[in-house]
Amino acid sequence: MGDRWWGCLYDESRRRKMLAVPDFDKVNEVLKKDDWNEYRILCEGRRVQLWINGYQTIDYTEPDKSIRQQGVIGLQIHGGPPSEASYRNIRIKELKRPFQPKPIQQAQ
Repeated sequence: MGDRWWGCLYDESRRRKMLAVPDFDKVNEVLKKDDWNEYRILCEGRRVQLWINGYQTIDYTEPDKSIRQQGVIGLQIHGGPPSEASYRNIRIKELKRPFQPKPIQQAQ
């Protein structure tokens, strides 16, 4: 979350680099600054998909088969200037196999 970070996929602990970056002009069309946003994260195997307010920002499949597929889920805020992050209505749902995602409307 944050300018030039919304909708990105960042690998912090291992490679310390962006794995995928969205079209920020399109993200800004759907982003509600200073309001609540719906951030959806779907991880299935090596595939990670991200949405903000129904707009898919990332559809990334990890090509490196040595990357671990398990870990900890956590919410955090990074160092830097004073800032605040708030979260609400968090749900974590285990996927049943085979998973078929529901179509999500893309921003125009």
